[in-house]
Amino acid sequence: MYNTEIQAVFRNNRRKGKTMKRLLAVWLSLGLVIASLSPIGVSADELSETEAVSVAEAESVSEADLEVTETAVEEEVTVSESETAVEEEAEEALAEEILEEGAEPSVSYRTHVQGIGWQGFVNDGAMAGTQGQSKRLEGIEINVQGADDLGVRYMTHVQTYGWETEWRQNGQMSGTSGESKRLEAIRIELTGTDAQYFDIWYCVHAQNFGWLAWAKNGEDAGTAGFSYRLEGIMIQILPKGGAVPARIGDQTAAFYSRNEGPSANPDLSGVIYNTHVQTYGWQEYVGNGSMSGTSGESKRLEGIHILLANPYYAGGIEYRTHVQSYGWQGWKSNGEMSGTSGESKRLEGIEIRLTGEMSDHFDVYYQVHAQTYGWLDWAVNGQMAGTSGLSKCLEGIKIVLIPKGFAAPGSTARPYVTAEMVAAETPAVIPTYPSAETPAVVPVTPSTETPAATPTFYMYIGNRRSKVFHKSTCSSVNDMNENNKVALNSREEAINLGYSPCHNCNP
Repeated sequence: MYNTEIQAVFRNNRRKGKTMKRLLAVWLSLGLVIASLSPIGVSADELSETEAVSVAEAESVSEADLEVTETAVEEEVTVSESETAVEEEAEEALAEEILEEGAEPSVSYRTHVQGIGWQGFVNDGAMAGTQGQSKRLEGIEINVQGADDLGVRYMTHVQTYGWETEWRQNGQMSGTSGESKRLEAIRIELTGTDAQYFDIWYCVHAQNFGWLAWAKNGEDAGTAGFSYRLEGIMIQILPKGGAVPARIGDQTAAFYSRNEGPSANPDLSGVIYNTHVQTYGWQEYVGNGSMSGTSGESKRLEGIHILLANPYYAGGIEYRTHVQSYGWQGWKSNGEMSGTSGESKRLEGIEIRLTGEMSDHFDVYYQVHAQTYGWLDWAVNGQMAGTSGLSKCLEGIKIVLIPKGFAAPGSTARPYVTAEMVAAETPAVIPTYPSAETPAVVPVTPSTETPAATPTFYMYIGNRRSKVFHKSTCSSVNDMNENNKVALNSREEAINLGYSPCHNCNP
């Protein structure tokens, strides 16, 4: 049943409907009055008969009658001037008629629960499932009643399978039965011509999160990427555009994804960003862990915008970039451009941090694709990502919000590389070999002929053409065309750049 606030909305709509009906009645009556005053089809004989009417009879029309006529004309003019307002009232009256004739729509639903099986149907905001028993939901059926043309459809995110590929509707089962697969998220929306007059709201209880915020009309509710089960659900139908139902738990988002960040609406909420790419210019905005930029095209990033769409708490996002020739720029925030546009200057590094209450509830992680190094590890909360002092461009970036206390989206070991780091690492990668082995694998050549592409301090050498890398002592290196040699700092770098290990020297 609807609460007192919703009933008040219906009563208000009914009053509007009655006012509309009175306005329409006045409008119709005015039409009759005006029609009665119009001289339509008067013949010559009738005119002569009219001439016989005495002046006294004409004067017998009372002043009160004239006042009534004048008032009617004035009301007709007023109605015609407010025609737009009348049309709006008529639409509201039509909606009221639908609500009155179809009664208050109701939603009923039941869930298949681990160890319990199918529970009985519950209605209109009651909880289906369990709370505090750590039992997964495995399936759900939903029906709506009470409106002439109103239906419901829904789909679930199922363990192992992901999102179902087709909608279930009007009592069909979504999920699984007998497979011990947990439901992790759900989408629900109304169908039919009467759907335009109502919102369907739903709230889920997710493992480790508790009750999430309310979602509506097809939005995602639950989790993805955490392997967390849904344990309970509440569903209700309310008049279109009404207030959000009262919050049950502490969560402010209806959906959390380890890869995409928390979002009540993944397309519009969370962290969104776009980049200015060499040759291509500004790309479209992407968000929540998607890549902006390019990979494998050797196109530099030149500028970036970052902002929070529909943030869950007060606060914002700040960022600064390390730009070719300029070094570190000042901090930008909330959609301002960092970097350059039209100057052909590469971005080399970036730092990103949250501000205000957002920083109390979320961590911001970001990962960059750097020239030569490929995808580096994830940086977090203001750390540098990219390179500095190496003249290497950024080519792509991913940014994601993760709730405080949750694991990072990937490794955080090496989010950046600097010239100082490379210099410090150089002694550690100088290969040392027994003197007896040196002549067999490293032929002595005059120093003037030593190829620049194979400096002695590199442990590994890659073949640009075959995409195979070798130990610097491998005999294959000596047979390699000098133009195809690529010096590599580490085995990890070689793998990240797409090289395969040599089967002979097994680097």
